[in-house]
Amino acid sequence: MDDWVSVFDDMPQIKRGYNRVTVTVIAKLKNGDDVKAFAADDNWYYDGNCRKIHRPVVAWKSVEENYDGR
Repeated sequence: MDDWVSVFDDMPQIKRGYNRVTVTVIAKLKNGDDVKAFAADDNWYYDGNCRKIHRPVVAWKSVEENYDGR
């Protein structure tokens, strides 16, 4: 997983002005899907609609400018 950070090793940085909400990243789900997401209070949420992600997130990486926003 090039450039991926395991959620067991580290979490994304906290968003400026918030206490427990991370910046938006690309999250790798256990089933292999990549989604744009953020974490808050030990849970992960889809960036576009703020719905909770129920599949395990296993890794994350910074959002690339050309990411299509799935």
